[in-house]
Amino acid sequence: ASGIELRVHPTLIPADRLIANVNGVMNAVMVNGDAAGSTLFYGAGAGMEPTASSVVADLVDVVRAMTSDPENRVPHLAFQPDALSAHPIL
Repeated sequence: ASGIELRVHPTLIPADRLIANVNGVMNAVMVNGDAAGSTLFYGAGAGMEPTASSVVADLVDVVRAMTSDPENRVPHLAFQPDALSAHPIL
């Protein structure tokens, strides 16, 4: 593949597909990859819009981590990792 395609949207799919039978507060995300094929992630969610936003944000983080120089990556925490210090756990 030459790139990554991201989509979050309602779509018509055959009723016998597993992803077509996600109901109630449950959510599902289908990821298609060249190496792994189709993978379905399924679980309780916070609702349609928050879940869609979180999925897109997670995928953007994955792509950003894959495509940027480690020295220039945006840290996941609100501070630089080198500012951390060890503390004993009691």
